[in-house]
Amino acid sequence: METEFIPLDALKRVLRLWWVVAAAVIIGGAVGFVFHRLHPPLYESTATYHVNLNFNQADQFVKPGDIKASQYNEDMALSAVKAALVEVEPAVIADANQANITLSDDTFGANNNIARLQAFWEISFRSRDPKIAQKVVALWTDEATKAMYVYQQDGRMKTYVYFELINKASLPARPTYYGTNQMVLAGGLVGLVIGILLASLPFSRRQGAAQPRGE
Repeated sequence: METEFIPLDALKRVLRLWWVVAAAVIIGGAVGFVFHRLHPPLYESTATYHVNLNFNQADQFVKPGDIKASQYNEDMALSAVKAALVEVEPAVIADANQANITLSDDTFGANNNIARLQAFWEISFRSRDPKIAQKVVALWTDEATKAMYVYQQDGRMKTYVYFELINKASLPARPTYYGTNQMVLAGGLVGLVIGILLASLPFSRRQGAAQPRGE
């Protein structure tokens, strides 16, 4: 027999059985959390550079026609440092492979991060082996520091820009789980859909069921 979908009745039923929807959301989020934690953990090693400008000595470094020290701001200095960090990535990959650490462009790209924190640049790398994560970041800082000095020699970075590696590559003691919130949210959304479907069943009535016989 034909059925007719009644949106209002379905909505009322969902609202009446809100606890079913809530339970499904909670269960879905929990499943997403557990699923994410069942994946092999990653360890993240981090190193930090501090960048500043020494304007007290800047005048002696400025050449005729060159940009004035007062016009060379912190953002420009930090941009030059980031350029060096990015430029040496192929060298870091080559160094890692020479050190018997299998590392491809894709793997490095998927597991590294460069983040600016005001006057600081923080670089990090994630691996299932904490010692490998630390080694890759150590190689990265070695190559980056050499590149920054080259930048100052060829003029890509002003000589009155001071950079310092204030935190060397750390040995991570605990795993870092990335994307946990996203997996919990995804599981919760799936649970929401399932909960609404469960709460809205049955959401139809038979056509003509309320009509008297013989009409």
